[in-house]
Amino acid sequence: ERPAIDLPGVAATAAEAHRTTLAVDTDVTPVGRVVALAIERFAVRDLVIKNPPLDDVIRAIYAGAPA
Repeated sequence: ERPAIDLPGVAATAAEAHRTTLAVDTDVTPVGRVVALAIERFAVRDLVIKNPPLDDVIRAIYAGAPA
């Protein structure tokens, strides 16, 4: 069974043996809350936080969607 973070606005986008990638809607749940829960529940050995690519943000702005 893969680890899960069950918070609103958080979705697993990829999962492998020792890696899970999450997408976090920071308008719904702050990243800090997601990180705190992950550290509390799982043996986190490495953590990377990335912003969406600028191209995606610009596309979302012009499409009228939230970035």
